[in-house]
Amino acid sequence: KSPGTPEDSPRDVFPEDDLPRPRSRGSVARESFRIELTPEIQKRVRRLELRRQMKLYLLLLSSLIFILFLGTMYFNPFRIVSYNQNEALWHITLSQLAGIFGIFLIAIIVNIVCLYKVYKKERLQRIDWTDPEVSDY
Repeated sequence: KSPGTPEDSPRDVFPEDDLPRPRSRGSVARESFRIELTPEIQKRVRRLELRRQMKLYLLLLSSLIFILFLGTMYFNPFRIVSYNQNEALWHITLSQLAGIFGIFLIAIIVNIVCLYKVYKKERLQRIDWTDPEVSDY
């Protein structure tokens, strides 16, 4: 009984008929259904997914290039130092951040490769293969 209901009340607060029961597997159970999508809708959805992936890769690529540019401007990982003032011999020293910038360059290259793959897939999705003018790709 709930705290607001007196104990001698004739009202049944939680009737036993309302208890949750497992659903029977007989005729009461409903069949699941799926709405079949046409091939045109599936192609359009696939194109939208590929376009979304391409936008994500472009955003990642631009942010990586921006961070790399800011890092090279701020930290100057390459220093050209002269041994002697009288001689024309120059020595290039690399700071330890050059390794970090190398990792950024590898990430940019991998991102460009992934972007190219997504572009190729998206281009294949745009081609109408039922058109007799389309030759083998």
